[in-house]
Amino acid sequence: MENGIKVGTSSANITEVILVLGKRLVDSQLTEESLSRVKTLVQELKTRTSSSYVLIFCGGRLEGQLISEAEAMFQAFVTHWPEWANYLPQTQVLIESRSTTTVENIANASSELINSGLCQSRQHVNVRMCSNDYHIQRIFDIERLMPEQGLLNRLTERARQAGLLLTVPLDVSQHITVPYPYQTQDGEAFLLIEKLTYYRIYLEGLESGVFNRSLEQVRTEPMRVTLEALQQLKAHPLLRHELPVLERFEQIIQQTDASANYADGALLDEYNQRLLDLNRRFDPEGQKVSA
Repeated sequence: MENGIKVGTSSANITEVILVLGKRLVDSQLTEESLSRVKTLVQELKTRTSSSYVLIFCGGRLEGQLISEAEAMFQAFVTHWPEWANYLPQTQVLIESRSTTTVENIANASSELINSGLCQSRQHVNVRMCSNDYHIQRIFDIERLMPEQGLLNRLTERARQAGLLLTVPLDVSQHITVPYPYQTQDGEAFLLIEKLTYYRIYLEGLESGVFNRSLEQVRTEPMRVTLEALQQLKAHPLLRHELPVLERFEQIIQQTDASANYADGALLDEYNQRLLDLNRRFDPEGQKVSA
């Protein structure tokens, strides 16, 4: 290898954390999407000439799976870069396997840093995320539109409580973004369905009462993104038999207008369950695993 971290480089000056975010496994194996994150990460790390970072694979073990997302990604990392330990101290690779959601991934990662002894109290560290482009973009969109529901504030606050001062760049280009691998009709449908998440997150914040500003102001953009996606889904050839479901999403949006100061828990539950069902049925990776 011509480029890369030199053997014996000091690991005392940690300045960066790379969070590799997991995705649901299929039959205890990585899918093409999650594997694409690992492959892009490997290419990124091979170009580095400093080992002043900590690598954290994030993702727990869901019911029915034999291994956690974090462990599966680490195994793929080792497979695609078998000589990694010659370039990165093994103590600077952490596996965060307790999480089942991105929220938990990010919240638990800061505790791992302190517990590992790699970062000291009151130390300033930059954070980069590694995930597919649509996933990272959604994280930043939510941070911009509904910071009360954002993940990044929770990360920095949890780290601050643990004694670590994290900085997360708010520019997507500063993170390791991986192109979504499915440029197909079902891939297009999946990405549109993912956009329905924006209004779900609004409803969750509404029910928990975290918004202390005008609900009309908070609701406008998540609603616009969601309704736009619903219109495109109605015209999508793969969703022609799902019109009643798509119209039900629109009805729930109408029933939760900004004149209410709370969300009906039953409506939130229904919205979330219908979204989960669509996501699972139209995700191109539903029954696929990586080679």
